[in-house]
Amino acid sequence: MRFARLAGALGLGALACAAVLFITRAPGPGLDPDSMSYAGAGELLARTGRLRIPDADWWSADSTEALAQFPPGFSIVIAGTMHLFRPPVQAARVVEAIAALVLVVTVVLLLDQTAGPPAGPIAVLLLAATPALFDNYIRVLSEPLFVACMALALAAMVRRPDRPLLAGLAAAASELVRYAGVSVAIAAVLWAFGTTGTWRIRLERALEAALPVVALRTWWAVRLHAVGVAAPGVSHVQRGLAGAFRDGAITVRDWLTPSVPGEWLRALLALAIVSSGTWLLRRTWRRMPRDARATARRRLFNAAGLLALCYAIVLIFSRAFVGGGIPFDERLLSPLFLLTTVVLAAALRIRWPAWSGAVRTSAALAVMAWTAGGIVLNAEQLGGLQEDGWGYSGTKWQPSREQEWLRTEGSHFAIFSNNPMLVYFLTGRPSRELPDTSDSGTLEDFAGTLEEQHGAVVAFDEDYRRMDPPAFLAAVLGLREVTRLPHMTAWVQKERSTP
Repeated sequence: MRFARLAGALGLGALACAAVLFITRAPGPGLDPDSMSYAGAGELLARTGRLRIPDADWWSADSTEALAQFPPGFSIVIAGTMHLFRPPVQAARVVEAIAALVLVVTVVLLLDQTAGPPAGPIAVLLLAATPALFDNYIRVLSEPLFVACMALALAAMVRRPDRPLLAGLAAAASELVRYAGVSVAIAAVLWAFGTTGTWRIRLERALEAALPVVALRTWWAVRLHAVGVAAPGVSHVQRGLAGAFRDGAITVRDWLTPSVPGEWLRALLALAIVSSGTWLLRRTWRRMPRDARATARRRLFNAAGLLALCYAIVLIFSRAFVGGGIPFDERLLSPLFLLTTVVLAAALRIRWPAWSGAVRTSAALAVMAWTAGGIVLNAEQLGGLQEDGWGYSGTKWQPSREQEWLRTEGSHFAIFSNNPMLVYFLTGRPSRELPDTSDSGTLEDFAGTLEEQHGAVVAFDEDYRRMDPPAFLAAVLGLREVTRLPHMTAWVQKERSTP
């Protein structure tokens, strides 16, 4: 029986792995500014042994800079995978596909061992139909690897509470992939401390769970200090928190009501779903017997709830004190959607035998309707990705006249651009950013840097952040236009000529 369950879980995992490779085939996967940090750092690590990204400030002598905005876990795995799969974007596809396999196998085995079959396959079906998770897998992002690590931590907390080191290792991996992974570390330590036993035993278990987290965090902090950079830090209270909560509520509403038209209808339906889900969870908890299997089920509910609570608190704290631009969008809330789906799938399976035929039919129809709505949205996303690409992998850019110029005439210049991420994905080259101030001293220094580096100012019609218009810089510095294309313009100093 155990072998059959393992084989079934591996089969579903292999199917998920193949599905990710299929949906990210050319012209996918989707690429955005964050993708450059992950893939670029992975490529430079594989080539040079240093964790750097192919982007730098305009005044930097090096066209790369140390990776700091994101933790290195995803890039490290990409670098390791590049020894078998090149280039880095293709390596990232393989990493995300393997992460999907790990997630599916972990969820299926965990739910089958606690709630009972077929809770695992039901959860996998719901997760596959979740647009927020689907969007993560069609792009080069760290979330697929992160949720796989979170699922491993959840499984360790539920199945092996006597081995807190296992949960600590998964938590450390989570934090190495995303800074928000500190939530998994906090949950793992609190879970270990909350187990039964004397205060000394509980403290020892908490320290055991914290050991790998502290070790990896110390290594990363020492590494950042050695290269003279720092991870994002805590600052004063950021504005717009109320708006972020409003956006988060809209994100949750859209998750609960995929493909449903009408704002008010979606809001009312979302409230009904939240009420029904809350009722189901409370009823499941109260009617759960006091036996060995129920103990594992209670651990599942408690561990998932603790992980969700810690993640939500870290997310709110980060938005309030770290970055005012952190959005409560589908990408950031997708781990909460994962945990909620796992718990609801378990609750459905646990309560199923006690329901009448009418209730079972209603529950099955509700699950099928929600799944169908999610699949429709996912199919639309996939259709757009396969037809036009997504972001920097879109047909607007690859192939394009802009890409051709950068790879030919532009290859003779050091590139200073309003979108270095796009330069990297079009050419594989590092580049520098343009100045974000236009005072006379900055402009004078920038002109000298252009002269020294034999540089070209390259302006795309897609900025990745606010800065002075490149055309303004070109006019003030008296630069000469060397090419004007539909989505890009380039200038060089007048004494320079195009080779």
